[in-house]
Amino acid sequence: MSKDVRIPMAYATAICLAGMALAGISQSELGFCLPFMGKEYGLALGAMGILASSWSLGFLLSPIGGHLSDRYGGMLMAWASLAILALAMALISSSNSALMASPALFVGGMGVGFVESSMTPLMAGLYGRRKGLALNALHAFIGIGAFIGPIFGGLVIGLGGSWRDIYRGCLMAYVALLALSLPILRSRGLRALGRSKNRGRGALAMARSPEFYLIMASSFFYFGTEFGINAWLPAFLLSARGASAIEAGLALGAFWGSIGLGRFALGGLVDRVGYRESIAILSALSAASILLGLIIHGQTLALLAWAASGLWMAAVFPTILAWATDSFPEYSGSASGAIFTFGFSGAAFAQWLIGFVGERASLSHSMPYLVASALCIGLCGLAGLKMRSDRGRL
Repeated sequence: MSKDVRIPMAYATAICLAGMALAGISQSELGFCLPFMGKEYGLALGAMGILASSWSLGFLLSPIGGHLSDRYGGMLMAWASLAILALAMALISSSNSALMASPALFVGGMGVGFVESSMTPLMAGLYGRRKGLALNALHAFIGIGAFIGPIFGGLVIGLGGSWRDIYRGCLMAYVALLALSLPILRSRGLRALGRSKNRGRGALAMARSPEFYLIMASSFFYFGTEFGINAWLPAFLLSARGASAIEAGLALGAFWGSIGLGRFALGGLVDRVGYRESIAILSALSAASILLGLIIHGQTLALLAWAASGLWMAAVFPTILAWATDSFPEYSGSASGAIFTFGFSGAAFAQWLIGFVGERASLSHSMPYLVASALCIGLCGLAGLKMRSDRGRL
């Protein structure tokens, strides 16, 4: 940090961690609120899937957030991203039809994508050589926030509130965080952190490598699995398992909470095991846990199964990022942007597919897609391992 910065580094760090946690709360609230939104708007399951996909489609603009962060600095872009999310919460809570809610959800997804793509370089600039630990903690907090979100939603609904009150609560939290962030924007040094001269023009160079497509496919199926669970788990438990709103919120919260804790617990393990090997092993374990969660009828055992699936999935996404930067170290920025683009394409596809099949059959028939999707992540890791082995024999 430059000597003219007078804002304590811990203060800027706290803003980043709080921002990521709040983004996680907003993100996981969609899955909890989706059944209530669908009921109010009179939507069939297929239309609910399209509505949920609107949030994921907003993430496709994440590379723009990363580019703006490189140009103007991570802190300035992080503040702007929180402002976008505050606007999204206001629009979602005041929408009176699916046609109004869909673009509002798109803005929300874009805001979370911008938060992630701006706070990552910001934390790297703050911590320098210790950025590995800092970035693991940063991404763990979005899981912690996503754990809090459904529990908060269940309490609001259980106390007689509406799904709109949940988003209004998020709006007030964003406004408070924006106010607390203002002193940092007055510090020129912190405001410029994360600015880079590298514009990330490596997409064409990476596209020549077959491994690039394996990495992108793994991100497609990872986000499809994660956000498919986020969007449809509460609806599945409410309709197919007779769970209460609080039980459905606890199950989704346990999934996201396990992701947050798992990134702390398993982060160091993947370096010893290997990136591709870890992806294959953890994805297989996650697929097995998802399958158990789908077939078990007891609420307690099902909750444990969904928590286990989140625990195993926790380290998969950071490991995909590590695989990409390890394979394309000179194009790490472009690789990260491409991962988010392909990943949230997979999320939008999974959310739509599960709703489409669920409307024509049932969610019990469409939710097994999540098992297949998790297994496909592992197959990408195994294919990458074989590709590396083949190169080693040449």
